[in-house]
Amino acid sequence: MIPSIRRDVPKSQLRGYIIANKGSKHNFFPSSPSGTRRVSISFQMSSDDKCLFCAIVKGAIPAFKVYETEHTLAFLDISPVSEGHTQVIPKYHARTLGDMPDEYLADIGPALKKVAAATGAEQYNVLQNNGKLAFQHVDHVHFHIIPKTTPQDGLVLDVDASWPARQADKEKLVATAEKMRSRI
Repeated sequence: MIPSIRRDVPKSQLRGYIIANKGSKHNFFPSSPSGTRRVSISFQMSSDDKCLFCAIVKGAIPAFKVYETEHTLAFLDISPVSEGHTQVIPKYHARTLGDMPDEYLADIGPALKKVAAATGAEQYNVLQNNGKLAFQHVDHVHFHIIPKTTPQDGLVLDVDASWPARQADKEKLVATAEKMRSRI
């Protein structure tokens, strides 16, 4: 995969360069008289100075780290609902999944799998909330890995009270699916 190449990114956000050689299959820019041109590649680094999770990523706030990659950080929740309750976050400040660059989403999926396995629990919840109405308390995308080893620990849900399922009309499901497909 070739990263997105941008010329409008501040130098403080750049993490790499490539040299596009004349005749190279990846030379998307006109070359200089010498045959090469230095172009920047944006790795889309983003952070918010007021964000708790961005401060953890920067190391300004300590955390009990469990796993880390170039794009993802996993650390123990300091108010766990079960042993091994872990937060898995992108190292990019995004409020919701829709704000996250795809390369961070691609990295976080395998991290979730590894962290869930590392808890040692056969059963667990993966919880991710987007927005205040959906109970997002930190405005930085985060996934909770919540081990469920007994009925009393972890995420405790009453299916009848917590999952207000409704019988859906098939015509309405068709219309909803079509509306969603048109937005993708």
